[in-house]
Amino acid sequence: MSIFETLQGHVDLAELAGRFTNLRVSGDKLKGRCPFPDHEDSSPSFYVYTDGHFRCYGCARRGDVVDLWAGVRRLVS
Repeated sequence: MSIFETLQGHVDLAELAGRFTNLRVSGDKLKGRCPFPDHEDSSPSFYVYTDGHFRCYGCARRGDVVDLWAGVRRLVS
């Protein structure tokens, strides 16, 4: 099993995102400041949705738990 399969199958996106940014409930989703190191987010623009994906409306990044992990670890740009 690859690290990516492990992430997708065993790591909760909201829990992982919460390690890098303070998330607050906003309706049926969570929001916070963007956790990506190259995006200085002055107001919350990062959303985590219940279906397991995220989107930052400031820097336009989106994806799943693998994309978040790779992005905050600077494995992808």
